[in-house]
Amino acid sequence: STFLCKFGDLRKTMLAVTTCVNYDDYLNITLPNNKQYFDSVVVITSKEDLATQQLAKEQGVELLVTDSFYTHGDIFNKGRAINEVLKALKNKWVCHLDADIWYSNPPPKGSELTKGPIYGCSRLMCPNKEAWKDYLSGGSTKRWQKLSPSHFRLDNQVINKYLPLGYTQIFFNESGINYPENSSDASESDLRFALSFETQLCLPYSVIHLPAGGGYSEGANWQGRITPRFD
Repeated sequence: STFLCKFGDLRKTMLAVTTCVNYDDYLNITLPNNKQYFDSVVVITSKEDLATQQLAKEQGVELLVTDSFYTHGDIFNKGRAINEVLKALKNKWVCHLDADIWYSNPPPKGSELTKGPIYGCSRLMCPNKEAWKDYLSGGSTKRWQKLSPSHFRLDNQVINKYLPLGYTQIFFNESGINYPENSSDASESDLRFALSFETQLCLPYSVIHLPAGGGYSEGANWQGRITPRFD
């Protein structure tokens, strides 16, 4: 694994961490916008994803290139790669967000939050490319579906409470916090990570989730990108 940029002042208020493997088309849209809301941004990608590496360099953000997604025969172990960054960011406020998430408002500052819980928010589901183009031209999101995930199945159990998922997870990265590495793909790691906190809270703002396209359902890319490009 290689950090291709040196971390700047890690006493900053809020750091963003985004895993992006073969999602450069989305990151090319979201990163130039999102980085204005964070003090530092770290992009995690694979050695093979040269497009994401180049984009991160062009945008001047921190970059971790790693093959840990695939060690031990794993298909796409997102948690193991995220932990490489978390080890370097001890005692910092972290916002973990996906590459296809667009922020239209700044997240809270760490000084406005209480250490201990994990925080998330709702998301507005952009239905298609046409709706996205309309939004960028000043169109409304009033007809878009708004989701705050609160119903899950895990280990043959039903969980009925709000849990922050990987599209936005904000937490104070104290010693001992680790993303789960016991899943060979990305299907449950963010859910299990949220459950590892005693308290889960939903902040009063929404982010925009860009559409997958091609009629694919959520979770289609948990074992690696298969959905069509967005550009």
